[in-house]
Order: sequence, then structure tokens, then C-alpha cells
Amino acid sequence: MNEKDELWVNYDRAMAVVRGLPDLAERQFVMRAVTAAITQVATGKAPSNPFDLLFFVQTVRDLFAQKENLVRVFKGEDLRWWTDA
Repeated sequence: MNEKDELWVNYDRAMAVVRGLPDLAERQFVMRAVTAAITQVATGKAPSNPFDLLFFVQTVRDLFAQKENLVRVFKGEDLRWWTDA
């Protein structure tokens, strides 16, 4: 077992999903999230348990599916269901 196997669950399957995404914008968005996770690990901020990268990729894909709302949030719109008040 190598270090990659000890840190990541489903690494190869996750990367295959990312490489297979037909939408360039989605592929770039998901890969940026994967890179951010890998960077966290590389800088010593690894999770206490192996990280399921396939689950993470699917979660980020679900987030990307909300891109219209993400654009609104990035423009400063408050889309929370409940406010802090």
C-alpha cells in the first residue's frame, strides 16, 4: 500500500470521473476543488481519516449544478433561507 492509498479513498475513480466530464466549465470547477483538497493535504492539513475523493467530487458536482445561485451569491446576494437575525 502506498501513501496515496493511505490518504485517499477512490482516488483513481474520482479522477476518471473528473477527466470524463464533458462540460469544460464543470470539469475546471471540480478540478479546482480537487486541487484545493490535495493542496490542503500536501501542506500538512490532512484529514484524520482517509478522504473519499469520489464522494468529494460528486459533492462538488452537485454544488456546480447550482451555478446560477452561486453567481448570485458571488455578486453579493443573500440567498440564505434564514438570516442571522
